[in-house]
Amino acid sequence: MKNFLRIIRYCALSLVVPIALTGCGQDGGDDDQVNLRFINAVADVNGVNFLVDGDVWFENQAFLEDSEYFTFDTDQHLFQVVPSDSLTPISNLLTILSDDKDYTYIAMGSALDASAMMLVDNNEKAGEGSFKLRLIDAWQSTQSINVYIVATGKNYKNSAPAAKNIRYRSVTTYLTGTSGEYDIVVTGATTGEVLAILSDQVFDSENVYTMVIAQSPTLQSAPRLELIDDSKDS
Repeated sequence: MKNFLRIIRYCALSLVVPIALTGCGQDGGDDDQVNLRFINAVADVNGVNFLVDGDVWFENQAFLEDSEYFTFDTDQHLFQVVPSDSLTPISNLLTILSDDKDYTYIAMGSALDASAMMLVDNNEKAGEGSFKLRLIDAWQSTQSINVYIVATGKNYKNSAPAAKNIRYRSVTTYLTGTSGEYDIVVTGATTGEVLAILSDQVFDSENVYTMVIAQSPTLQSAPRLELIDDSKDS
């Protein structure tokens, strides 16, 4: 998936937003490295290219596909997301990353109103018999949601939500649970209406997961749920 040929370069005229997530780690040596992956949660484009400093690293990435982690030097970098059939970025982020960390860059929303977040990952294994799960709300809605994680076949109404009152662009801490098979139910925080269900999901011992609550590809009201096994790349 990596494109190191550096054939395609984009001269972006869009607004670039500089931020600093952490202090700059420029001590030299092998420690000045970061690992980063990309998740495409932009619902209404056929595929996107992910660029670092104008060079295409991942090409034509599909909706809710997550890339492998790639490693590069710490420095100030410009990250951009560009629809595969366009030369105009829909997401720009200029930032400095800390060395010796794992990051996820996720783009979300729609092509006309896309946004992005850079997240610090914790890919350390969960304890034996347990799993870790992080939730990312990439659903472009004005209503907040509750997320229930219950043993398969159990009524979610008999359980407290694992996370509640989550809003667009919110990210939970890593939740922990006992490994096993679960149903994930997303409801409106105020209405209690069931918005989406992901059934029969197996959470393996010691594994780390990310679940993206995303916009429907057709921009319909109900969200789409995607569970990603982070352990495969850590």
